[in-house]
Amino acid sequence: MVALATFTDSTTFADFSSSPQSASVNVGSATSDRLVFVYLFNVDGNNTGKFIDAVTIGGVTATKVDDAYFTAGDGVGESGWYWALVPSGTSATLSVTFTSTPTGNGMVAVVYGVTGADTTTPVSDANADGMNLGDPSAAITIPVDGVLLAGTSSYRAGAVSFNGWTNATPDQSGLGGTLIASIINMRTGTGLSSTPGSPTVVADWSHANNFLSLVAIQAGAPPYSLLFNQQLRY
Repeated sequence: MVALATFTDSTTFADFSSSPQSASVNVGSATSDRLVFVYLFNVDGNNTGKFIDAVTIGGVTATKVDDAYFTAGDGVGESGWYWALVPSGTSATLSVTFTSTPTGNGMVAVVYGVTGADTTTPVSDANADGMNLGDPSAAITIPVDGVLLAGTSSYRAGAVSFNGWTNATPDQSGLGGTLIASIINMRTGTGLSSTPGSPTVVADWSHANNFLSLVAIQAGAPPYSLLFNQQLRY
């Protein structure tokens, strides 16, 4: 089998002050092996560290893959991937709970439906990077027949500009917008790769306060009938 990732939806949560935050999102066609991967980027504009505590997708508790976070002059930010096996329905409720009641937070969610992956242990590798200055980068190993999901984000009080990827193909860009008190601008983009190997992925931004979260997804085993036919040839 070959793992395939398809963008299905994105949503924003602007200037909120309650927990949890929930929204209905498209998750693609229903299949028995459908995994839903969600990239979340959260900023607390008050620098009080209201971090993501738990995520559910369609009522299923999601597993956090990896995340990056730091405190800068414009707020506290974090980014990361979460996944859950959600085999039914074409939409699902995404619910995010925080460590304490948020005040002045903004959040971007980007949703992918993944099929053909190992549904028990889909994540074969993950890495993340957050930088006050410069372009975040991280090494990752992409398995044969697997797929890489790359998420990058930035926030600041001024203009936000993403220039592109190294070792990932652009998929979605410009997601987010001005989310906190019409002061802090947030932008998120995603990239994909299905080329096996161990690349270093770089997200090129024109300013500081940048995040990168990578997840490599491995393919599931081929159907038993295919394995049986291969054995017969020998």
